Amino acid sequence: MKKFLENNFKYLFYFFLFVLPWQTRLFLYQGQIKGAYSEFISVSLYVSDIILVTLIMAAAIIFFADSKKFIKPNLKISKLWWFLAGLDAVFLISAFLSSDYRSAFYRYALFLFGAALFFIISQARHFRLKKITAIYVFLSSLFLHACLGIYQFLMQSTFACKYLGLAQHLPYALSGESVLENVSGRWLRAYGGFDHPNIFGAMMAVGVILTVYLLINKTSNKKWLNLNLSFLFIFTLALFFSFSRGSWLALAAAFVTWILVEYQKPIFSYKLEFFRRPLFWGALLLLVIFLFQYSNLVTTRIGGKDRLEIKSVAERINYVIDAKNLLHDRWLFGVGPGNYVAAVTEINPHQPFWYYQPVHNYFLLAWAELGIFGLLFFLCFFGTLIFSLSISRRGHGLNLALAAILIMVMMLEHWLFSLHFGILITWLLLGLISWAPDQAAQTRQVRNDLKK
Repeated sequence: MKKFLENNFKYLFYFFLFVLPWQTRLFLYQGQIKGAYSEFISVSLYVSDIILVTLIMAAAIIFFADSKKFIKPNLKISKLWWFLAGLDAVFLISAFLSSDYRSAFYRYALFLFGAALFFIISQARHFRLKKITAIYVFLSSLFLHACLGIYQFLMQSTFACKYLGLAQHLPYALSGESVLENVSGRWLRAYGGFDHPNIFGAMMAVGVILTVYLLINKTSNKKWLNLNLSFLFIFTLALFFSFSRGSWLALAAAFVTWILVEYQKPIFSYKLEFFRRPLFWGALLLLVIFLFQYSNLVTTRIGGKDRLEIKSVAERINYVIDAKNLLHDRWLFGVGPGNYVAAVTEINPHQPFWYYQPVHNYFLLAWAELGIFGLLFFLCFFGTLIFSLSISRRGHGLNLALAAILIMVMMLEHWLFSLHFGILITWLLLGLISWAPDQAAQTRQVRNDLKK
């Protein structure tokens, strides 16, 4: 049994990575605010949950069957795990103090799933997981979302499919669609298979960064150069069609971080073969054409002077005000996991149902739900993880670029803390950030470059 699990664990993990971005689920409880459905207090069972639970059980069997590989004599537990344990304790206590136990313990269960996923990735070497393979599998799934998002924008419509968790969106519908509006009309932003274009845009930014890593990695780029170039073109175009300002900014922050970390290191002295490929220049030409074709929408999105853009900014400001009002009395222990929207409904009861959303800031939302101790434990955990990368000698450009995307999206969005996919993808990205590069392979690569 143990041997079978060890040999097949990696395939189950890769399958989970492919399934995670899809929203196929069974509703267990449909929460309502003022008689209308609310995603933020609903409970669902996702296909990815079933795979993840199976993955965690298999990991537990492997761990306890051969614990000597994981736990060495006189092992000193890292501060990282103490901070994670503290966050777990705060989550559990806060759940018991919540008024809505259903939402609280559902959110706590998702936290446990995410923490277990982080542990599995952090122990990738013991579980025989390969970083390049994991990235390719994950990007393959995102590639399908990217193609779907490009189709949605060009056709200006989407189709519904309950088996894939897809909802229909139309530019002139009045059911909360995310659109751009200017003198040329209403334009539907690309959703892909996600709940909102901002989520889609953030995942496309992650896809671009991971693809750039594959392009400058000689092992992957030598075998799959054309595939990597196709990924880069599709992810970049899909990111553009999301018209997510936060995701554009997150990608820019990731590139700046990567360059600052690696600019003096051999990683940027490689011969970038893709510059010689006609496919690269053809894709670049198409991107420029699309940019000029829809430049008026870019101006609308960046300028922020049109009706919907002004409304969006005003709503975000109001959400921050609601969070501050809530924290005024509950700053110490918070309102409990998953209880934020219900709490805002009580202190601000005169708004329409669509108004009630979490504050668009991960850290404020975590503070409001878990209290100041929960926020501090998470900040210490995240800070310790980042510091462990920044003091390394070489090879953490990708890790810190992913951290830059994560931080930027956390500052501008709530879904990383409030939605099922957001919670799991946060811990997946934290795991990828912790996944150290193969130092031996890097040393060989640098030596080969120096010889050339």
